[in-house]
Amino acid sequence: MWWWQWLIVALSIAIALFVLFINPKTRLTKLLSEQAKVFYKYKGSDGKQRKLSVLDLISFFAVPLMLSCGLVWGFSYCFTKESANVLLTVVSILFSVLFSILSIIAAKSKTTEEIEKSVVKETFVSICTSSVLLLASMIMLIIYVLIFGDGENTLWPMILSNLILLTLFHVLMLILMIIKRFVLIYIKSNKNE
Repeated sequence: MWWWQWLIVALSIAIALFVLFINPKTRLTKLLSEQAKVFYKYKGSDGKQRKLSVLDLISFFAVPLMLSCGLVWGFSYCFTKESANVLLTVVSILFSVLFSILSIIAAKSKTTEEIEKSVVKETFVSICTSSVLLLASMIMLIIYVLIFGDGENTLWPMILSNLILLTLFHVLMLILMIIKRFVLIYIKSNKNE
């Protein structure tokens, strides 16, 4: 890449960070802090004491990191243009599905039971986080196809492949958690009938 292409990439990243973390209309800090609360477990008889769950940290952060690093650096995996385009299509469809599920879960938020309300809120936050991460994956995949479409195994395509896979594995873990929570909500609503 030429120096001016690196400059464009750096400016694009700076603008994206500004838009995502500084602009009050698009700031993601509240979403990220709410998602962090999902990884706390409740202790005590009153359920008020919160403790960071080490198992959740391992499952949602360490495992995706080890899987993505293992694939990219251990097996020298890089996306080809075709595989990146197919993955981009799948991620776009998944993003649309998750976005439509948000409306369903928003209707369920009218519950009066405290535990169910907490589960619905955490599920809603996890779906929003998954949607944002899928959007970031789509952007990274588009950048990958435009800049590194030939699938060469040099440093920068491998780093971007690692970031894409890390994001997707993390989203996969969040989707598994969302499915489990949907099952809990469904079982709870059928018990009441």
